[in-house]
Amino acid sequence: LFDHAARIEAACFATIKDGKSLTKDLGGNAKCSDFTEEICRRVKDLD
Repeated sequence: LFDHAARIEAACFATIKDGKSLTKDLGGNAKCSDFTEEICRRVKDLD
């Protein structure tokens, strides 16, 4: 379980750092679904 949490956390921080899929509350223009899809893509890439 810790492994999964660590991958999700890493994907979240990487998405925020990248800055391309940020929602308005984070300073971007993406929809919440875009932000979520990017995090999911990054989690899959970590496998």
